[in-house]
Amino acid sequence: MLKKSIAYLLCLCFPLLSGCTPKMSLSSATCSKSVASENPEVSVLNDHLYLKMNIVTKDDNMLYGKPVVSFSELNPNKNLRKFTVDHINDAWIWDFNNRRSLIFCSCDENNSVITSYSFKESQYTPLIHLKDGHAAEFKAINDNYLLWAESTSTDWKDTTLHVYDFQTQKDKVFYNYTLDPKSGSIYAMNSNKCVIRDHTIYFDDIVGIDSDRNYKINLYAYKISDESISLVKEQAQKPFIYQSSLGWFEYDENTGNPVMVLNKSQCSSKKYIIDNGTSMFHFCEDAISVTDLLTMPDTGELFHSNKASSAIYSDKEKKTIDGMGFTLLTETSITPLLVLKGLSLGPTDVNKKAVIWSRIEDGFPMFYDIESQNFVVMDALPKGNYSCVMNDNDLLFINTKTAYLLTLS
Repeated sequence: MLKKSIAYLLCLCFPLLSGCTPKMSLSSATCSKSVASENPEVSVLNDHLYLKMNIVTKDDNMLYGKPVVSFSELNPNKNLRKFTVDHINDAWIWDFNNRRSLIFCSCDENNSVITSYSFKESQYTPLIHLKDGHAAEFKAINDNYLLWAESTSTDWKDTTLHVYDFQTQKDKVFYNYTLDPKSGSIYAMNSNKCVIRDHTIYFDDIVGIDSDRNYKINLYAYKISDESISLVKEQAQKPFIYQSSLGWFEYDENTGNPVMVLNKSQCSSKKYIIDNGTSMFHFCEDAISVTDLLTMPDTGELFHSNKASSAIYSDKEKKTIDGMGFTLLTETSITPLLVLKGLSLGPTDVNKKAVIWSRIEDGFPMFYDIESQNFVVMDALPKGNYSCVMNDNDLLFINTKTAYLLTLS
């Protein structure tokens, strides 16, 4: 099975589709903080929160801000089931809905096929046969619809957005990404996710380049019922749903920093200025999982020391090692969870109950239990490389053609 690689991970980072010039580069933390101090509805997210993370435990590569427990000691195995999903061994993209259907794209003898595998019925259902040479990327899924981007070639010079209705078993092309009139191709490959809310799809598109050589990016809404498209906001992208409201990312005009805008139905919007230029975000109804790519000092002594520590490293130390930091953001708190040396954990996801990571290097997969505030190591599974996805109630750990389904209590 082809893993979601580090290259895929990096393409989801900031800077967003920000433009062609250094003008949109990230400003300093001091500049961002001054903006935030003038507006109580603006907060700053940056690397500094990891500097003082309380270290509860550690291993050779990870510093944990919360306790670590083993699944075999904590959970009954009745909630864990094993499945063999043969075709997923050759899949390169997948998603998982609340009907416990795993949707994935793989190759058969002639072309690529988007297939559904039902864990309830242990049954495969081919949904869409892509034309020869076409490439696809999943954008969103729920119990009613699957949304994906498709190109006529793997170089993504053109892109159409498709929606598949699980009930009618029909798909429809509802949007063509804007082409650059000079090149005849799209302005850039757009890996931004989309949102399906009720029967409306929210998506973004690069529609041009301004006089300063920055991309013009607009946020749109497609209403499935009447097949209409409307503009939601200019210069906005990466839509998401948080606390039942639509949110998006934009840029702060004063600093050039990315800004996460949380719209609230009964009060003014909340904004987070993103001071770390390599942050990724995943959303559920009540929580946001933040992944930061870090450059930090060689903290070998810290990772191998038995001494307790209330600080990971000094901000003044020379930073030479690549790493990752993970934070859980809620309405009332910003909690750093984990600092990782290297890049052994892959794409993240979150629901109301847990945060989950794919494991790129050999080892036990794990998740963070939001209610108990513990990391849970899945020691009941064999060590290996795991791709992990989730729906609202289940975690799915995929290793080659074996899938382990864990239902959260």
